[in-house]
Amino acid sequence: MFCKAILSIRTCVTEGTSNLFTPRQLMKFLCKEKIQLAAITDINTCLNAPAFSICCKRNGISALFGMEAWCRDKKALVLFANLNTAMDFNSAWYLTLPSDLPQHLNGKDFRQFCVDEEDSILSKEKKYLQVCSKVPFDELKRQAENKGGLVFSLETLPEKYRRYPLQEIDQLKQNILTLDTGAFGLLSQDESISLQAIRTGFEKLQES
Repeated sequence: MFCKAILSIRTCVTEGTSNLFTPRQLMKFLCKEKIQLAAITDINTCLNAPAFSICCKRNGISALFGMEAWCRDKKALVLFANLNTAMDFNSAWYLTLPSDLPQHLNGKDFRQFCVDEEDSILSKEKKYLQVCSKVPFDELKRQAENKGGLVFSLETLPEKYRRYPLQEIDQLKQNILTLDTGAFGLLSQDESISLQAIRTGFEKLQES
């Protein structure tokens, strides 16, 4: 079975991403393009995942929650089907990020906004998120998979996952995939998203 998906969306909490990229604003594009499955993957954070979850439910879009995790030795795409699990992982991962600002950012007003489902700013993240954790990829993979997550090294994914930053929402068209989820489809018997189906789809993309 096939589904129309975008599994690499950054929002306004990732510095350098347009303030237009709030979960609510993104829904207009996703609905227009008839996207069935979408994943939020900000750099080193899931802070905007709760708002993204609400907006996806309102618009009948299946959602995955994760991040582009910058490990000590490589970058990874981490995805969870459950919002609470993603937020628990986010809290633990946040503690592995260095707290000191890179020297070139001292005095700079970088923009990392956590918002709600109506675009109201809830907080401005003060720890700079575009840095590498001290955790190696293999350890990240072990921790995320122990929580039921799905992990891919970014370098093994299609080139479109590295086309950042995007400044216009319409540029997300570059990231639309027709994902072949295999014989059993996107949803498990309990109606939750099947991460095995997502894995199947990614593996077929890697083979193509």
